Amino acid sequence: MVQGGDCGSINASLDYSFQLTEPLLGSGSILAEDIKVGCAPYILSLPQRSTLPITGGALKLNQLKLSGNESAMTLNGEVGLAKGFDLSLDGGLYLSSLLPLMPALDNLRGLLTTKVSLRGPLDDPSFHGSAALSGGEFGIHEPDVEAHKIAGNFALNGKGISFEKLTGAVNSGTFEMSGTVLPADPERSSLTARLNQVTIEPIPDSSITVSGDFRLGTGQEKRQTLSGDLSIDFAEVKKEFNLNKIIVNAISGYFLPSRIKQQASSSSKPMDLDLDVRIHAPRNIFVITPFFSAELNADVRATRSISEPSLDGKME
Repeated sequence: MVQGGDCGSINASLDYSFQLTEPLLGSGSILAEDIKVGCAPYILSLPQRSTLPITGGALKLNQLKLSGNESAMTLNGEVGLAKGFDLSLDGGLYLSSLLPLMPALDNLRGLLTTKVSLRGPLDDPSFHGSAALSGGEFGIHEPDVEAHKIAGNFALNGKGISFEKLTGAVNSGTFEMSGTVLPADPERSSLTARLNQVTIEPIPDSSITVSGDFRLGTGQEKRQTLSGDLSIDFAEVKKEFNLNKIIVNAISGYFLPSRIKQQASSSSKPMDLDLDVRIHAPRNIFVITPFFSAELNADVRATRSISEPSLDGKME
């Protein structure tokens, strides 16, 4: 038996014969008593024991179905040390089964319907196909982010994932996203997002509602840049008014959440982005402190980088 903690196990026996001159081109079979994929309690498993043939050093999969928790995936094709992957996968997967693999999230739901092929060498495969998400939800406790009614279509094209329109509701407002994500080369990824009346709390005792556009992509200095143009629809700040802290926490906390930054950079150099975000507020910032009360307007530009932002502009 091979186990992977709470996130998968295989109980099988191997019958394999080969010529000494061609050890990777043998034949035989695998008797799979049990296969479990995913993390408890959301596990896809083999409903019954199955015999999987091995021909020419490749394991053959013919309508191999894994199911559980209203999810089901079907595998077809072959995989071998010499031949690599030549697999197709289709079915529906409830995203809650992936939650233990994503510690940055406190909640994850939705149905992902896929039709995907996996081809290429074992150490460098590529994905092709399509996927559709419906009823998506996720939550992050700190900062407080609650998104629901997320839906969209995705295209997998080799090393990247593209989506034309991913929509949903977040923090009493709505969002729309499009772009391309390259997991193996994140610095070449590009995303655009439009927010409409999304409410955030960048510091205690504050409530700020924003609308506007964001873009993540290569900037003028040929580095990955977070740029955008935001409008503050309404803001109420009590007790402490620190504009620098509000803007820094909003950008680095909400639009690039800290736990996701840490996870993405845990195995490489620390993640940082150039910054070029403009913030406009036409006289609708209400400040209420023990020392004064005021209604303000602002026109501010945040530049330099996520880790060390610089603010320039005016507030009246």
